[in-house]
Amino acid sequence: MAASISYSVTTKLPIGRVWGLLTDITNWPKFSDIYSDLSWDGEPWKEGSRLAVQINFPIVVSGRYTISVCLPTVLIRYVFEPGMYSFTTGKTIRLNRLGEGTSIELTVHL
Repeated sequence: MAASISYSVTTKLPIGRVWGLLTDITNWPKFSDIYSDLSWDGEPWKEGSRLAVQINFPIVVSGRYTISVCLPTVLIRYVFEPGMYSFTTGKTIRLNRLGEGTSIELTVHL
């Protein structure tokens, strides 16, 4: 059985606004200094497209997120393939409408 780490947060923002903020990769370094040097290889948020990224914590690692599933306003699933290391991780982001707000659930598959 593979290990995973999950957490969730809620916001008063409507799901469409959360989706827009989440899928605009120029926001990622604004939200967290973990990310830098983000760029797309392929059409953004389409199955098979790849997002080049540098992760700065806990160590600096460059690699690519490969999109495996993208269901707008509902779900994103991708795999991180680090360039110089021999491990991969997966991530699932799920958005759920909560009245006028949104629940954001994140699971990292180790």
